[in-house]
Amino acid sequence: MICRRKLLASLGAISGTVAVAGCSGEEPTDEADSETDPDSDPESEEAEPETELLADVRVDNITLTHGFSSGVGAEIQLTNQDEREPKNVNIRIEAFDGDRSIGTDGTWTDIGSELSAEVNLNIEELAVSADDDLEDITEFVISGRLEGNELGTIESLTGEELRNRVD
Repeated sequence: MICRRKLLASLGAISGTVAVAGCSGEEPTDEADSETDPDSDPESEEAEPETELLADVRVDNITLTHGFSSGVGAEIQLTNQDEREPKNVNIRIEAFDGDRSIGTDGTWTDIGSELSAEVNLNIEELAVSADDDLEDITEFVISGRLEGNELGTIESLTGEELRNRVD
């Protein structure tokens, strides 16, 4: 009875039938394990693309700027955590106004083993003196990939989030 009360209190009334079965000395079934797995699987699936996207390369910092004539800029600090080999990384930024791409910039950079690199990207089409401006952006995407891999999203910001983060 004590075991049953403790289990019912901690598991709640909904899982009381499972708790009673647990006190009877039966081993937990795979169903109990599968109930917790769906909650952890989506998180691990979301985390996996990030590690596969830039394996051994960490994004340390992203600084966003906007200048009158220079447009929207992104300074991205990357660190190669692999102690054995350098990495060739492609970083790209793209701004959208709805479904329309307003501007993009990207570059490949080599990062030596256990070293950091700073990538500076700029979308000049988003300057105050250009046809499009910071206010026109509805989505801003920072993407990256290692040589031989597919391009994947590092960070995606709404236009409002971008305007709040711009220095």
